[in-house]
Parts: sequence; structure tokens; C-alpha cells
Amino acid sequence: MTSTCKPPVPEGKGNPWMDSPAVRPGNAEERANRERWEKDLSGMLAELCGDEEGLEEMIAAFLDELPGLRQRWALFLEEGKTAEAAREFHKLKGSLSYLVGPEERDLARRAEAEARQGVLSPRSGTVRKLERFLDGFDRFLRERKKKTAR
Repeated sequence: MTSTCKPPVPEGKGNPWMDSPAVRPGNAEERANRERWEKDLSGMLAELCGDEEGLEEMIAAFLDELPGLRQRWALFLEEGKTAEAAREFHKLKGSLSYLVGPEERDLARRAEAEARQGVLSPRSGTVRKLERFLDGFDRFLRERKKKTAR
């Protein structure tokens, strides 16, 4: 990625929430996820030329939209309306493309593809993985918001 920011975003800028032991969970997998998400957000901040307010607006929009997306795709899957569920997963994939790396986006992509094929159920492994990721990412973003508000 080529930075067009002048001057470049200082290393570690916008990352105060990772300095606190309160946001470092004991679970090694969750800690690794949080570190990866932190890196992803730092990359987006660099692409925004250090516009922290712009990044916070993107995060706020994602957090506002997420509950509705989750509710709609769950309802559509329960009703067997997989094409409608696929549209919700597509929206999620687009939102995630700004905030996380390819590993997490791939979960939304797989859910969308399986829904379009009509093979996705509310209790499928893909949905369960996606739900676990979203629970952790939502928690991470909300904790981060509290830290940056100080």
C-alpha cells in the first residue's frame, strides 16, 4: 500500500486502547485477534491520512448497522429466505472491507456464497464462526471507543 499522506501517520498513532491491561484478554486467541484488528484499524487510519475522526465515524456507522444486519439475516435464514440473507451478508462483507483484514471478510464472503447456494442454515458452522467473530469484534470496537473517548 502506498501512502499519500504527508507527513505519514506516526507509528502507533491512534492506538492508546492497546496500552491498557484492562483490554488485554487472557485468552491467547482473542488477544491475537485483537492485535490483528488493531493492526487493521491502524492500516485504515493510515489510508485516511491520520483522520481519526473519519475512522471513528466509520466504526460508529458499522456498530449502528450491525445489530440490524444480524437480526435480518437470522430471520431470513429461519424463514428459509436464503437470497435475502445473502444480501445482508453482502452488506456485512462491504462494511468489513474497511475495518478488518481478509480472514474476517472471508467469513462474510463464505456466508454470502452459501446463502446464495441455498445451503446456509442458522446453525451452520459458517454462521456460528461469523457470529463468534462479530461478538468479539463488536466488544473490541466498543472497548476501543471507551478508551479513545478519554
